[in-house]
Amino acid sequence: MSMKANALALASIVSLLVVFSAFAAAESTVEEIEPFMHGVGAQVRVLQMEKTIQRNIIIGEETVKVLAANGNETGVQEGILSQMEALLDEARAINTSNKTQSVMDFVDTKSVAINLSMQFRQSVQGLLTEAMRSEIRNASASRIAEVNRAINQQIRELVRQYNAYRVETALGAFNISRPAVVDGIKNGSITMAQVRSRVVAVLSELAADRKAAAVSAMNRVRTELRANASGELAKSVVGALMRQNEKLRSRLVIANAMISNLRERLNITQAQGNAGARSGRGGAA
Repeated sequence: MSMKANALALASIVSLLVVFSAFAAAESTVEEIEPFMHGVGAQVRVLQMEKTIQRNIIIGEETVKVLAANGNETGVQEGILSQMEALLDEARAINTSNKTQSVMDFVDTKSVAINLSMQFRQSVQGLLTEAMRSEIRNASASRIAEVNRAINQQIRELVRQYNAYRVETALGAFNISRPAVVDGIKNGSITMAQVRSRVVAVLSELAADRKAAAVSAMNRVRTELRANASGELAKSVVGALMRQNEKLRSRLVIANAMISNLRERLNITQAQGNAGARSGRGGAA
């Protein structure tokens, strides 16, 4: 068995293990959609998106508090925040068991999330001093950390399930069964580095012709996976604008209803602002 053959076979297995990168602030790619070809992978992607939307909401809420405390009108920012909250509900409602629909919903929701985040940033340009930004960061940090702890735990467990499935599929191409390895990945007792080491040991025992056939089979699986992901991404583009506009109308109705609750939660009603201003004038007199 040549080292080159072992390396080629190992590379084929590793290529089937999708590394879940952070939710990217850019349009969806084939690599980002690949996990949707398996339900657990889709759940990870949706959770990543939920985490990012929640982070944006928290920062937005703290920004509105600081702006209001400094006498700024916050109606525009509150409107965007209420849309973000409605969008978060849409993200949580994505049905990951339906591959085609979940890809469409993910791509649509992500696109809107990026746009709303951009709108919010533009709406506060020139309004925040460095001291105000620091206050927002400090107020947001613990809230974001709490959200991250809860969601990251879910993501870790799902990624282990997904990697176990991918390793089992890859080893299956060699007609090899290693249930202890698969179970170890699922429960977190075996790291992916350890998996690679064990795979190398397993490959060293295979005959060259069997290894070559299995590598060819896994390359076909990889090519098919990318082709399917590319196809689903292409489907999601068709009618995307119409779908997003329909959802926007529904989201705005919900958002308008949420604004009063948002103001109450942030404790920045107009009456309180006026009272504070009167108190300030009285003190100055």
